[in-house]
Amino acid sequence: MVKKKLGIVLASHGPFAQGALQSAQLIFGHVDADRVFAITLNAGDNVGQFADKLAAAVKQLLQENERVVILTDMLGGSPNNSAMALLLNNAQVDVIAGFNMGTVIELLSRMDTDVDINELVKQGQQALLNVREKVEESNKEDDDEWL
Repeated sequence: MVKKKLGIVLASHGPFAQGALQSAQLIFGHVDADRVFAITLNAGDNVGQFADKLAAAVKQLLQENERVVILTDMLGGSPNNSAMALLLNNAQVDVIAGFNMGTVIELLSRMDTDVDINELVKQGQQALLNVREKVEESNKEDDDEWL
């Protein structure tokens, strides 16, 4: 059996992971359910059970994929800590903390390639912008053109 390149898990506190995946699919298009999972830790959930669900998702994805990238909502949170435990025990697992929509869409578009995790993180960071500053810079440049 030839494995696919990449499986993805979005992991978050509350419904953020599911919502991000649904939103990304509106933009990117449908993604096979056997390649991308959204795992959520909700109020009152047992963290150990969440970690077990995450580990099971990664195990399932690794049966069909060479690597798994876990995107977590924030560094230091329970979803990220659970993902880090998997990363430390498996060289085929990568974790990115603090994902945004740009990161999800970029990763979805590169599922069949060798993904450079550091480059993906840089792109995600560059997607965060102070829009007011950009608008003011643009307006200043436009004003300068008329001088």
